[in-house]
Amino acid sequence: MLPSPGIVYPMLTMLEEMGYASVAQEGTRKLYSITEDGAKALAENKAVVDAIFARMQQSRTEFASQRPQQIERAVENLRMALRMKMGSLTTEQIHAVTDIIDAAAKQIERI
Repeated sequence: MLPSPGIVYPMLTMLEEMGYASVAQEGTRKLYSITEDGAKALAENKAVVDAIFARMQQSRTEFASQRPQQIERAVENLRMALRMKMGSLTTEQIHAVTDIIDAAAKQIERI
């Protein structure tokens, strides 16, 4: 599962404000780079970072073994469909999507 832009970009902004990352504009895209202070902070916290990555890998392994690939694909398709619709939904459409997801969850619970 990939983090959403709503998580990534605020984090990049925070790292830039802390002096741990710098940003350069490249056309319409932003290119982020680690600064010397960021590299130093990363090195100082290597054990913590390694532990976080190990925990993430363990979670991925456990999570992947819990559901068949077909279900994972379907869940990712749902997430993508929701991301593509966000921001453009009316209140009525939000209620309709909520009802669809709730109905699917109830059907899955009954299997």
